Amino acid sequence: MNINIILSLILFFTFSGIHTSKAAIITAVTNNGQWTSGSSWNLNRIPIHNDTIVIPQNITINVGTMTGAGGSMGNPLNNILVIVDGGLFFINQAKLHINCNSMVIVNVGGFLYGNNTGAKISYCGSYEWRNDDEPTRGLYIIGGILPVELLSFSGEHSDGENIMQWQTASETNNSYFLLEKGNSSSDFQMVTTIPGAGNSNIPLTYSYTDPPTSEKLMYYRLTQFDYDGTSEVLGIIAIQQNQNLQTMPVSFPNPVNSEDLIEISISEPFMGSLKIIGINGAVVFETFVSTNDHTIFADNLPKGIYFVHIETGKSRNTSKLVIL
Repeated sequence: MNINIILSLILFFTFSGIHTSKAAIITAVTNNGQWTSGSSWNLNRIPIHNDTIVIPQNITINVGTMTGAGGSMGNPLNNILVIVDGGLFFINQAKLHINCNSMVIVNVGGFLYGNNTGAKISYCGSYEWRNDDEPTRGLYIIGGILPVELLSFSGEHSDGENIMQWQTASETNNSYFLLEKGNSSSDFQMVTTIPGAGNSNIPLTYSYTDPPTSEKLMYYRLTQFDYDGTSEVLGIIAIQQNQNLQTMPVSFPNPVNSEDLIEISISEPFMGSLKIIGINGAVVFETFVSTNDHTIFADNLPKGIYFVHIETGKSRNTSKLVIL
């Protein structure tokens, strides 16, 4: 899988829902093939709901008059990701309709174009792309834009208090942050809300100091809320009194398909707990690990957004995981 597809799939984790349907990756194989022809695709069928649709470099797919799913605003393709490394060419007044949980990503080198100004792509009930005199080239994204691009979320214990800090690279329609805490990684209560910047394209730093508590180990969860009330969990950290938990380098493939294995690699000698936490805070998998490498079967988990939390008495790591 090339790096453009990997980066595009990472962007796809911003979908607002957790879907239980199996996702398929369908790839265009015929240059100048028709979207509505099964022979244009490696699975010998046309794209359907829940698909990840890949158009590789040096391949252009033609979009003509469509019927059925994707052919009208009232019958859009649902929960799809379209990754364009080659080209999508719209014939005459052809239109492609996708729902609010879908995304089109045109990577660098890819393009959208057509031979008529009536060619359009609708997202979430409104037209987001209209054909122009020149091709629309990547990087170009329709739908699924991250409301907050988080650079970091960290915490430390100092002088009896827990101090949290986070930094954003950009913010779009960001109303506020919700900070919660709990003595486990799945049970949280509200601590405070902090106003967001609304819209920003420069790095911004936020901080909050939690008063002293008798708990030796405390978990904190950071959530972002848009003006329309939609939200996204940005991260979970753990702070231990009298002993700052150091960040532990951890790597694993991300995102992964629901049929794949999740191979987690820890770069230092390790013995401690490994948890996978759902976006709602529920622990969906937990085990004790005493080796630097551990394998989890992703097909035991519904597709969606999770956090992989690994911790010893002295170090910890919480990383976002996306299962497609």
